[in-house]
Amino acid sequence: MATSKDTVHPGKDFNLERVMAVLPHRDPFLLIDSVDEVTDPVPGQKKGRKIIASRKIREDEFYFKGHFPGHPVMPGVLMVETMAQVGAFGMYDYNDHGPNYAVLFLGCDNIRFRKVVTPGMTIRIEVEVLSYSPSRSKFHGVVKDANTGELCCEADMFAAAGSLASRG
Repeated sequence: MATSKDTVHPGKDFNLERVMAVLPHRDPFLLIDSVDEVTDPVPGQKKGRKIIASRKIREDEFYFKGHFPGHPVMPGVLMVETMAQVGAFGMYDYNDHGPNYAVLFLGCDNIRFRKVVTPGMTIRIEVEVLSYSPSRSKFHGVVKDANTGELCCEADMFAAAGSLASRG
């Protein structure tokens, strides 16, 4: 269990407390319930790292009130944000970023939405790091229906380390 930010290493069953020790996001904008597994095909290298996380989509999610009344659907932009958070968790390295930094989202390409995400679903988020450096990384993410394995969303994303320190 981490009490402060530290390097994310391969492992299993990172609970919400561990996720919150790494990511700066908080309710209602933390979109991950747990990180189930982090694996490295080449030990000590983040390129090729795979991060698998999950999220139970609750009926009381803040965005369902207006998206869409009577027909709740998770906004596509929040599916992308969910993948970005999973990628940021998996790429965090204290030695590269330090205590006042986070992995910040820069943009995305090749976004495709395949299936709507609705209340009651559990989604499985899978991210693979395509390239990594402390200053700029690229990863590919997918959101799947955890029950059926159907693809809901996918995208290529870019991130960089950035300071969270206040700017006077």
